[in-house]
Amino acid sequence: MSRKLSLIKKGIQKPHRIPSFVLTSILKAKQKYEFQQNKNLFVDDFRVDSASGLKNPLFRHSDFKSNEINRYAEEIHQSELLSQAHQTRAKHRSLKASPPSRCFGLYSLVRHYSPDVLVETGVFDGLSTVYLLEALRQNDSVGHLYSIDDPAPNLPPNKDPGWIIPSELRNNWDLILGKSQDELEPLLNRIDSPDLFYHDSWHTYPVMNYEFQTAAENMCDGIISGHDVNRNHAFLELCSRVNSSVNVDEPFRIGRMGVFGYAFIGGLTEDIPQRYPGWQY
Repeated sequence: MSRKLSLIKKGIQKPHRIPSFVLTSILKAKQKYEFQQNKNLFVDDFRVDSASGLKNPLFRHSDFKSNEINRYAEEIHQSELLSQAHQTRAKHRSLKASPPSRCFGLYSLVRHYSPDVLVETGVFDGLSTVYLLEALRQNDSVGHLYSIDDPAPNLPPNKDPGWIIPSELRNNWDLILGKSQDELEPLLNRIDSPDLFYHDSWHTYPVMNYEFQTAAENMCDGIISGHDVNRNHAFLELCSRVNSSVNVDEPFRIGRMGVFGYAFIGGLTEDIPQRYPGWQY
């Protein structure tokens, strides 16, 4: 104990002389504390007072019940695998933000509707991916997630897309490396009709329109979702075409970033328009 006090005293007097193992221990403790605080805030953000109903606009047009939303929030709060993924990510990324609402939205959709075939474009670290996979695990499902990703240059050194995903969740996951313009249609042609599609690749109109329409063409019914759906009109056009309500987690204003949304697919109401030939990322 006296040695520890001596090290602390020296560190206060001469911070540059603090041993590296002490700094590492302090940093890990700080990260663990910050993550727990952020996770608590995240759960509180989505926990619902049963007397007031569903306050989150994301579930306004769905058949979710308030006690169900609270249960999913608590599951996320208690999940050791999600905690492990976040703490792994914190080694290379800022931990200043709590898990984003898209993670809660995706988790809740999978838990509630129990999709068997899931397709995702855009993986990066694997934050959204790990929530999809954990929801499948909680469902005791034979469901499978297929993810397409063109590896970003700002991944941590020597890391592949989805590097934060724990090994316990990888059995129900296939990663296809490449651009969606090259890989999405071949994937959809060789698997069963998707029950849930999630876009989180390049958020430009040609890319989003292509992915939404290609997914819709290959779905009998199910859910099409996306991140940054308000960056352009592709998502609104999809909702109009399939006659779905616009389900988003905050007010929809074109040009803003960060909005998660989903649409219910029950058969197309009109022909898919001509795609943009020759578009590139």
